Amino acid sequence: MIRTSYTADTKEWKRIKRQLLASNKKSLQIGWFNGDLHSQAEESGPPIPLAQLAKWLHDGTVNANGSTIPPRPFIAEGFMVYLKNRPIFENALKRRLPLVIEGRMSWEQLYASLGDEMVELLQMVMDSWSYPPNAPLTIRLKGRDDPLDKTGELISKVKWRIGDKEFV
Repeated sequence: MIRTSYTADTKEWKRIKRQLLASNKKSLQIGWFNGDLHSQAEESGPPIPLAQLAKWLHDGTVNANGSTIPPRPFIAEGFMVYLKNRPIFENALKRRLPLVIEGRMSWEQLYASLGDEMVELLQMVMDSWSYPPNAPLTIRLKGRDDPLDKTGELISKVKWRIGDKEFV
C-alpha cells in the first residue's frame, strides 16, 4: 500500500488576502480638502473653504444678500452618473486589479493611476454644467452664463488624494 501526504502551501493565498484587505482601509478621494481656500473671499470677508463653496453650489443656498442660489448637483447628477454610465474607470480597475493581487502594484499606485483622470472628469463635468442657468444680473456681472465658474479657481483646484476610508 502506498501512502501519500499532502501539505497545503497557503502563503500565496494569505498574501492575496492581505492585499485585498489593505484596500478596505484607504480610498481615492476627489475634491477640495482642508486648507484649500477661495482666494477672492478675503476681499469681501473671511476666507471660504473651496469645499464649502462647492457644497453651496451643489446643494443651493441663500447668499449674504438674501438671494437664493439654486442647487446645481454637479457631483450627484453629473460626476457620479457619468461614472456609473461610462465603464472607463471600471474597465481600468479590471485591467489593473490583477496587478494588485499579484503584488506588482500597490493599492496606492492603483489609486494614483486613476486620480488625475478622475480630477479631469470632475473638471469637465463642472465646466460643462449649465442648469439652472445664472440669473440675468449674474450674467451681466460675470459677463457670461457659466453657473459653476466665476473665476475658474473652484474648477482648477479640484485634486485627488489617497485617504482613510472613514473620510467618505
